[in-house]
Amino acid sequence: MVIVVGISLGVLLVSSFMLYNYALYSTNKIISDRVDDIGKSITQTAQIVDAYGVPARRVVEYNFPRGIKNMTIVGGNVLYFDMQLIGMESTQGYFSEVNITGSFLEDDYEEGKKKFRIECIGEQVIVERWKNG
Repeated sequence: MVIVVGISLGVLLVSSFMLYNYALYSTNKIISDRVDDIGKSITQTAQIVDAYGVPARRVVEYNFPRGIKNMTIVGGNVLYFDMQLIGMESTQGYFSEVNITGSFLEDDYEEGKKKFRIECIGEQVIVERWKNG
């Protein structure tokens, strides 16, 4: 009887640990995938707007997940997201074939729905939070 209870508790502990790890992995994957969708959308929209030329612009709404610690454009063509996932930090970068510029405040990438204006301004495309609507 004691052996059966011991084995049952062992199986219960192992399965609980596996379920916990799966939940962590799933949460991190969902956040990472949402950021991936946002990054790809911003860079693809920038390319479309650039192809139309001045004064083309689009306003796009994104639903940002929690955990984004920084959003920045580096070198005029790479959009980076720094994230704090459960149990780890991560950085995701998205290359743009056109010159992009913009600076972001913490409020621009915190959790929730945000609208961004992506506009061709000549030799580059500006990406900025749109707060007029």
